[in-house]
Amino acid sequence: MPEALTWCLSLVLIFLGLLGMVVPVLPGLPLVYLGTALHKFAFFTAHPISWTAFWVLTALFIVAQLIELFAGFFGAASAGMNRWGLLGGVIGLIAGLFFSLPGLIFGPLIGLFLGQLFGGQPQAQALRATFAFAVGSVVGFAVKFSAAMAMVAVLLFAVLF
Repeated sequence: MPEALTWCLSLVLIFLGLLGMVVPVLPGLPLVYLGTALHKFAFFTAHPISWTAFWVLTALFIVAQLIELFAGFFGAASAGMNRWGLLGGVIGLIAGLFFSLPGLIFGPLIGLFLGQLFGGQPQAQALRATFAFAVGSVVGFAVKFSAAMAMVAVLLFAVLF
C-alpha cells in the first residue's frame, strides 16, 4: 500500500474513532486502534512504528476497553448493587438499544434502578447504586477517551521520532 494511501486510511480510521467516542454508533476505540496499528502492518510505509510502540498501543487498547466495560458495574457493586440490579441494568441496556442515544444512556440506569427495587432494596439504596453506576460509567468513558488520545500521541511520537 503506498505511503500516502496508508496515511489517508489511517487518519480516516483515527478520525472516525475519535468521532465514535462521542457518537455511539461507531466503535470509537477499536477504530483508533486499527488506524494506529495500520502503520505497523502497512509494509510500504516509510515510517512504520516499532514493536514496542505497537505493544504500548495494544496494551492501552485492551486496558481501556476493560476499564470502560466494567467501571459502571464496579461502581454500582461498590454501592450495594444486587443481582436484580445487575439483571435490570442488562435488560435496560438491551431495551435501550432500540431508543438510540437516550436509550443507551438511560436504559441501563432505569433498568438498574428498577431491578434494585424489584430485588427488595429501599429506594435510597437503589438510587445510590444507580448513581454509582453512572459515575463509574463516566469514569470509564473518560479513561477510554484518554486512552484514544494517548494512542494518537504514541503513534505521532513513534512516527516522528
